[in-house]
Amino acid sequence: MSVPSPTLNAPLSLSRRSAVGSGLLAVPAIVAVTASPALATSGAAVTVMLTPSAVRTGDSTTIVVRVLDGQGNAQPGQAISLSAPADVSLSGPNGTTNGAGEYSSEATVTASNDGSAVITATSSGSAGAASGTATLTYGAPTLQLSFNPGVGTGGSTSTATAEVTVNGAPVSGRSIGFSSPDGGLVFSPSSGITGSDGRVSATFTPPRRSQPQASDVTVTDAAWATTKTVTYQWLTRYS
Repeated sequence: MSVPSPTLNAPLSLSRRSAVGSGLLAVPAIVAVTASPALATSGAAVTVMLTPSAVRTGDSTTIVVRVLDGQGNAQPGQAISLSAPADVSLSGPNGTTNGAGEYSSEATVTASNDGSAVITATSSGSAGAASGTATLTYGAPTLQLSFNPGVGTGGSTSTATAEVTVNGAPVSGRSIGFSSPDGGLVFSPSSGITGSDGRVSATFTPPRRSQPQASDVTVTDAAWATTKTVTYQWLTRYS
C-alpha cells in the first residue's frame, strides 16, 4: 500500500507565536511621546521707580523703568516713552530697555511752588503695549526732631529722631547731622542717612547731674541748609 504524498501547493499553517519566535513577523515598536504645551505669555508689565520720590523744588530724581513679561522675565530691547506735566523736565523722554529690562532717565522739577506730578512710562515693544506711573512730590523741605523718651533721665539712653519731608512726603537719602552745645550730649552716630520713611535716628545718654537739666539739640541737613533745634530735658537719676 502506498502512502499519499503531501500536496505541494497546500498552504502551511504557522502560528503567530511561532512566527514571532522565528523572526518572520515584524512587531512595531511602541514609542511614548509627551507633548508639553508652550508657556502662555501675557502682556508686558511696566514699573516706574523714582529715587527719591520726593525732592526739593529745582532738584532732580532718577527714573528707572522696568519691563517684565507675564512670567516676570526681564524684557530687553523694548521701546520706552516717558511723559510728565509741564513743571517737570525729562532728560531722556525716549529710549530702550537694557539687558536687565530697564531704562533710566532723570526728572527735574522746574515749578516754583509745592506740588506733585505723575510720571508715565509707556512700553510699545515686542513684549506688548503697557504703561506704568509713579508720583513725584516736590516743594520746600521740612525738618523735624523728636525724642524717645520725651523727658530723659541722667545716665539712661535716649533716642533722637530726625524726619525730612517735602510737601508732606518723606524724603530718603538725606544726610543729617546731630549736635548739641552741651558737651555731655554725645550722639551715636553723629550723622546718618534718612530711610524710605524719611527718618534717621541717633542715641545719646544725658549725663548724671545734681539737678534736672535742659539743652538744645540740633539736626542739620547741610546740603539743603535746613536745621531744626529742640530743647531736650532730663531728670537726675534720683529725681
